[in-house]
Amino acid sequence: MDQSKGVKEPSKTDNDTTDFERAEVLDKTADLGLQFLVRNGPVEFTWREDTTVLLRTDLYLLPILMLTFGLQYLDKVMISYAAVYNMKKDLNLVGQEYSWANSIFYFGYLVGEFPANYLLQKLPIGKFSAGCILIWGALAMLCAVTKNFASLAAV
Repeated sequence: MDQSKGVKEPSKTDNDTTDFERAEVLDKTADLGLQFLVRNGPVEFTWREDTTVLLRTDLYLLPILMLTFGLQYLDKVMISYAAVYNMKKDLNLVGQEYSWANSIFYFGYLVGEFPANYLLQKLPIGKFSAGCILIWGALAMLCAVTKNFASLAAV
């Protein structure tokens, strides 16, 4: 059995159908879309249904994505903007500390990728995304209360 797909390998039977055409071959690891497809067959949509889904996506999902991506961009360049407004002097950053402050974000990103990808598979996507955005916002706000390189690196 192919565990990555959640279904058994196709095999021919005496009536010349494959196991993919039978719902009983699915196990608990099968994708929900695949389960639906095997049980109900191909789904046909009308032109009106297609345009309705596209319109809803454009009106609801895209503005949220644009806002989130815009804020993430600002988060990435926040330390650069702060450097222009005397962050180095205010936090007493000397030598390579400013460069390390920029790099530490990416080290944390690398370490956080593995647990985040695991949790993304185990938790509902809406709750996971909301939690990530809330944590990200809190950490971005905590950057304002840092007093030195150590506190900036910790945040």
